[in-house]
Amino acid sequence: MCHGMVDSGDVGKAHNIDFADYFAPELRRLRGYEDDGLVQTSETGIEVTPVGRLLLRSVACVFDRYLPAVQTGNAPHARVI
Repeated sequence: MCHGMVDSGDVGKAHNIDFADYFAPELRRLRGYEDDGLVQTSETGIEVTPVGRLLLRSVACVFDRYLPAVQTGNAPHARVI
């Protein structure tokens, strides 16, 4: 990540995945953040806006595989709010 941008092509190559397919559920969840002006998504990646940087942890939680355990209280993980 550089300057708030995740390049989907770079991630896909590094992990031998199709970024859009692998992260389809997460990309759907990002739509709300995009509607709120916190991120911008495109074919080439995801960019966090200046306002979104203030809530970067919340945006990043979309990709946190352990978050469901946090939401049910079964994991020692910090909450955003």
